[in-house]
Amino acid sequence: MNKLISRQIIEINRKLSGICSNAETIKEIDAILLEIYSKNKEGFYIFRDSVSKAAKLACELYNQKPFANKNLATAIYTAFVLLQVNGITLTGYDNDLKTLQTHIINNDNFAVENWINKYNPDNMI
Repeated sequence: MNKLISRQIIEINRKLSGICSNAETIKEIDAILLEIYSKNKEGFYIFRDSVSKAAKLACELYNQKPFANKNLATAIYTAFVLLQVNGITLTGYDNDLKTLQTHIINNDNFAVENWINKYNPDNMI
């Protein structure tokens, strides 16, 4: 599974907000990433696939607000990048971004996963 690192997420936020982050922000992002890629005592990922990891990452980035500005935009864009590096490209979602924003703001990982799956053409039956 392809991963993102804290410096990549910080660069995404810098491009969206124009603000450079500090070393403390790197620690905050690293802690969020540890949660996303954590394993249970049997050695299995708690967040089992790219979609669940992207959903959790988006919710945590927004709700923990590690950046001075653009936390929601960074959360969404970072989730999309994580999905893309793992071969998942969403389509047809342009008119439904408000729904995704609401799910992220409400810290509803399950709803974010469902939203992603709705616009994942490889997941359609």
